[in-house]
Order: sequence, then structure tokens, then C-alpha cells
Amino acid sequence: MERRRSFFRWRNINIALAALVLLVAGLVFGPIAVRGPQIVSITPADGTKDANPQGGIQIVFSQWVRPDSVRAA
Repeated sequence: MERRRSFFRWRNINIALAALVLLVAGLVFGPIAVRGPQIVSITPADGTKDANPQGGIQIVFSQWVRPDSVRAA
């Protein structure tokens, strides 16, 4: 019994909780980071005949994108 008690010290409990939090964060945010941003919508729509040529274009992504990388593309 004394041997098991050494596993239940606060340090070991905190290490286990930190590992659990890192594991859950990796499972939640991992696929988002690997997949990258996807285009959700574009305004005006493709093939629109009455679009204003001097109007702006709006592109909506599924996650945050650095504006400099979009301008370069």
C-alpha cells in the first residue's frame, strides 16, 4: 500500500493532468492545423454577370489567414 501511495503525490497528479490537457488539445486542434485554411465563400459568386468591376471581392476562409500571404497569392 505504501508503494501505491507514492504515485498519488501532488507532483505526479499535476504531471498527469498536464499530459491529459496536452493530449486533448492535440486531438482538438491538430486536424485544424494540419488541414490548413479552406475557402468558405467568395463574393461576388463565380459566373455572376452583373458584378461591379470596380467593387471589392470578399473571400471568407474557414480559419484565420495572414493578410500578407493572401495578397502574395
